[in-house]
Amino acid sequence: MTCYALINGQLQIAEDDGSYEDNIAAAGYYSQISTPIPEAAGAEITVYEYMKNDREKPLYYIDVSGQNSQLAALIANDFPSLVSTLREIAPLISLVGLDQQMRIQIANGS
Repeated sequence: MTCYALINGQLQIAEDDGSYEDNIAAAGYYSQISTPIPEAAGAEITVYEYMKNDREKPLYYIDVSGQNSQLAALIANDFPSLVSTLREIAPLISLVGLDQQMRIQIANGS
């Protein structure tokens, strides 16, 4: 899968790391923040952290998914880069939130 990194204020292709079906945990990443909705499939965002000591990979992996497929995979090498990357994709994160809000309302019959 193609991953992106924020480099000098621009999102650029950072690496092609194989297919999405690869096991993220086997790669050393573990979910730290995730936004799935149990009642309904929809958009979500997950921030994974690389948990191995060798630091052979970027520290953070950000997965943004729509209802049917992955929209974006991004990486950040450290916490300040993570914050900058999340700030850069804030409009996309807002769309994820709107999608989730709509699906919760539908699930609750509102």
